[in-house]
Amino acid sequence: MSKLALLLVFSFYLNASAADTDFLHNTENQINSLLEDKIQLTIEKEQLEEQIREIQSKIKTKKTLVLKRLKASYALKKFKWGELLLNNNINDLDRNVKILNNLNKYDYEIFKDYNSSLRMLVLSRKNLQETEELMQKNVENLKTQQDEFKKLEDIKIASLQKENKKSLLIHKGKLARPLDGTIKQEFGSLKDQDNRFYLINRGELYAANANSFVKSVGPGTVIFRDDLVRWRETLIIQHDDNYYSVYAGIKNSKKSVGDHVEQGEQLANVAANEFYFELRHYDSPINPRGWYKELK
Repeated sequence: MSKLALLLVFSFYLNASAADTDFLHNTENQINSLLEDKIQLTIEKEQLEEQIREIQSKIKTKKTLVLKRLKASYALKKFKWGELLLNNNINDLDRNVKILNNLNKYDYEIFKDYNSSLRMLVLSRKNLQETEELMQKNVENLKTQQDEFKKLEDIKIASLQKENKKSLLIHKGKLARPLDGTIKQEFGSLKDQDNRFYLINRGELYAANANSFVKSVGPGTVIFRDDLVRWRETLIIQHDDNYYSVYAGIKNSKKSVGDHVEQGEQLANVAANEFYFELRHYDSPINPRGWYKELK
């Protein structure tokens, strides 16, 4: 487990008693679980579609061969079987019997293989239909959870404002963007460059010019500053109400652990041409879209 993962898990358990009763956190976990299920079902669907295409291609080839064998069998029946089997030459007779036997076995295997392919096609289509039905249910469940989450979020915000409590949630829709750059990969599911598999992007990957300024999205305290294997220098800021923001792929950090930062305050520079940002609530990654002042 990476240093980043260890720290976030540790921070989560420090606040475990609060997390147990935080309905937003529970719903966030359910949404993330549904997103993972959606990816798995998408992979299964694409595999089944590819399998069906391969089976259909094989059936087309086998069908051509079956038709040829049927024509050959029909042509063979036109011969007088007696001329083949009542030959006075014992060697010729033995040869003819073997030929007929081999032809029957060959044709039987061809027809058997063709029938097996047809059955496999029917089964694959049935599996595809079942997978598509599961995907539809997944989409419906995801929408239900997201609608429920919005209601719970509104209730939480109203409660926080009424009790005059601090939380990053109160600033939702008003946060500063961490970087003035183009997002290459948004939060959610995505394919790798070779389209071989799906993965979940738990944050935002920005295309950026080296030395661009990285800013704090909201007020908080720096709780982590260290090098990570892929991203090198990384900062984590803890915000009110167990929210965290992660800034990876930076250099020349102006902040140390324990420093307080304000919203929009410059933290560091982008190290190369990519910058990675995450927003988390307890241990759950959440989509930063909708939290910024402006929609991208």
